[in-house]
Amino acid sequence: MDIAQQVPQHPRVRDVLGDQCQRLFFEYLESFDDNEKKIMIDELCQPQRSTVLINYRHLSNFNDRLARVIQDEYYRLLPALSRGLKQFFREHLPKIEMEAEKLERFKRTVLNDKELYVAFSDVQMRYKLRNLNTSKMGMLIRITGQVIRTYPVHPELVSATFICSDCQMVCPDVEQQFRFTQPLMCRNPVCNNRVHFALDLTRSRFVDFQKVRIQESQSELPHGNIPRCLDIIMRNECVEQAKPGDRCDFIGTLIVLPDVSQLSMPGVRAESAQRTQGSDDKGYNAEGVRGLKALGVRDLTYHLAFLACHITPAEQTNIETLLNSDSKKKRIETMMTDKNLFANLRTSLFPTIY
Repeated sequence: MDIAQQVPQHPRVRDVLGDQCQRLFFEYLESFDDNEKKIMIDELCQPQRSTVLINYRHLSNFNDRLARVIQDEYYRLLPALSRGLKQFFREHLPKIEMEAEKLERFKRTVLNDKELYVAFSDVQMRYKLRNLNTSKMGMLIRITGQVIRTYPVHPELVSATFICSDCQMVCPDVEQQFRFTQPLMCRNPVCNNRVHFALDLTRSRFVDFQKVRIQESQSELPHGNIPRCLDIIMRNECVEQAKPGDRCDFIGTLIVLPDVSQLSMPGVRAESAQRTQGSDDKGYNAEGVRGLKALGVRDLTYHLAFLACHITPAEQTNIETLLNSDSKKKRIETMMTDKNLFANLRTSLFPTIY
């Protein structure tokens, strides 16, 4: 008998809210006209594109309840939105009037090989870096900051397929939570392997990954305080869009990341060093608080980060914006005809110098 047939089928817990949002998001995509659908298909046919950008205000006008649920449960609903996007293309692709060759290429290269993602723009809920806390985790929000450091782009493992080294059982779709995560146990009921797994690179999924560090802008910094910093996690099309010195708006959600550097630090673990008197250390474990896999309290070390899905340059006031105002233009023209212009400038800029 095949071992795969002996794997017990555990009942899956359905995400009712996710299924409802997937259906409503599918209906929202159906409201697009043929021209908008063709634009999305043309963009996704490009090798480097896998994300569809949705205008949040347009979504709110179509279904305000769906928009509010996405804003409150954004991180949780991301997989449901991606499934709804792929379902929409699978069902409506034959109905779109386009070249048969282009549609076939889209079906072959996008629907079969690509993972599709959803990003949002024009999000109005904005927070300062100083006001971010754990109550904002998972929500769709916008923050503004100045980029002070960028890191190189490298591939990130987001969904892994492992092969048991003992029985060769395949363990697919192991989600990676921002660190390398192996299956807790082999799926084979007669195999108790919990440690020895090999990563199957050909059946695992990678995405482009880049980390950027931002800090508070001077306009938001309270007097006498040090600017606060935050790490921004960017994937797919968002990478290489921000450079040091740029002031940008980041749309996404606040998340927590395990502090891997603390987990891998050399030295004595943060556990009790008490041992049984009159015995050697061999064969005895440390007695004290221990977390997952005896990592101790170091396993409880996390830090906040921001997972961005869309990046835009922040609005900056320049000379063209000032000159567009009629009142500003009239005031500048009046100053140009003033005979005491330099005297007034001197009095305004240096009132205590004679």
